[in-house]
Amino acid sequence: MAARLLRPIRKKPAPPRTGKASHPAAGQAAQDRFLRQMIDEHRKVAVFLASGVKLEGEIVSYDQYVILMKGALTDSVYKHAISTIQPLDAGSAKPPRKSETRAPTIVRRGKPRLVKVGN
Repeated sequence: MAARLLRPIRKKPAPPRTGKASHPAAGQAAQDRFLRQMIDEHRKVAVFLASGVKLEGEIVSYDQYVILMKGALTDSVYKHAISTIQPLDAGSAKPPRKSETRAPTIVRRGKPRLVKVGN
């Protein structure tokens, strides 16, 4: 029985990557700047999770996958679970000017009542 020669399998070269997927560091840089600023300024933030939970505290540290927060408790939050991060600034909201203040309007919703007038 004669030995058969096997041909080597040639892999097709992968197509060149284009677009945003080839540069994940571009989006990462903005995220790093924001998180670093929050840490350096010791600013309190509100972190909204995809599940609807709101966490408040100070960002202590972060890496590629996790943000470490210190609030009432120390929380380790996976970035993929985060929906939004907002800085909490007590002094940033300006009080309304006197000309802008109005009395609250009460709107009652319900079944309309008929009122008889006259005979």
